[in-house]
Amino acid sequence: MKLRTSIKKSGDGYYVEYCPTRSSYLASLSITLMTDYTPKEMVDIIEREFLYWIDKYPVPLMASAYNSKEDLIRLENITGCNQYCGFYNPEMKETIKAWKLFTSADIPDAVKTEEYQDKVYEGLPYKCSEQLKLEVDKEYRRNAKIFKGFNYLWIFWVVFIPVIIEIFGFCSVTLSIVLLIYCFIGATIKFLKMTDRWKKDKKSLEKEEDNRLKEHHHYHCLLNPEGFERLKIENFDRESREKNIQEYNKLKTEYTSIK
Repeated sequence: MKLRTSIKKSGDGYYVEYCPTRSSYLASLSITLMTDYTPKEMVDIIEREFLYWIDKYPVPLMASAYNSKEDLIRLENITGCNQYCGFYNPEMKETIKAWKLFTSADIPDAVKTEEYQDKVYEGLPYKCSEQLKLEVDKEYRRNAKIFKGFNYLWIFWVVFIPVIIEIFGFCSVTLSIVLLIYCFIGATIKFLKMTDRWKKDKKSLEKEEDNRLKEHHHYHCLLNPEGFERLKIENFDRESREKNIQEYNKLKTEYTSIK
C-alpha cells in the first residue's frame, strides 16, 4: 500500500487539503472555511475546488467543508447531501459529479485499480506501508536503547556508587569523615524540606502554586461537571480555531511568496 503525501492550498478566506487515495480508491478533499460565507457561496467554493482537484488528479473524489472549529458544515437542506462527490468516466470521457454518495457499483472499475492510481499520481511523493513500518521500528529501537541506557545508569548509581564509597571509606579515614559529613548534610536538608523549614526556590514555589491551582480547579469541576464539560468544549473549539488560523496564514504566506 502506498501512502501518498497530502497537498494543502490556500484560497480566499479558506484553505483546502487534498488527501490522495491510500487504502481505497477514493480520495478526499477537506475545505476549511476561515470566514463567514452564505450557503450559496459555500456550495460554489466546494464545487469549484472539487473541479480543480479532480481535473488535476482524475480519481474518485469526495469533498466536504468544515468551519474553523473543524465541525462539518451541513448543507443537506440545500443540496440534499453534505458531500460533493464524483469520478472520471474513461468511456464517456467526462467527470460525473453530484451532491450525493456514489456506491462502488456506480464507479468504473478502470479508475479503481492501483495501476490507474499510480499513473495519475506519478511524481507525487509517497511512502510504502512497509517503509513506514521500518521507520517506526527504527524509532522504537532507538527509544528502547535510550531507556535501557537510563536504566543502566540508575542501577550503577544506586548499586555500585554506594559500594565504591564503602570501599574508599575503609581505605581512608579522612574520606570516611568527608562522606559522613556529606551524608549528615544531605539528611539535614531532607529533614528541613520535610518539615517545611527549608527555604524554597522560585521554581519549587511556582510548581506548588501550579499544583494548588490544579487541585482547586479539579474541586470545582467535581462540583459543576456540566460547566466543566462546556468549558472543555470551548477550549477544544478555541484550540481548533487557533490551529486552523495558523495553518491558513502559513499557506496564505507561502502562496503569496510564490506569486
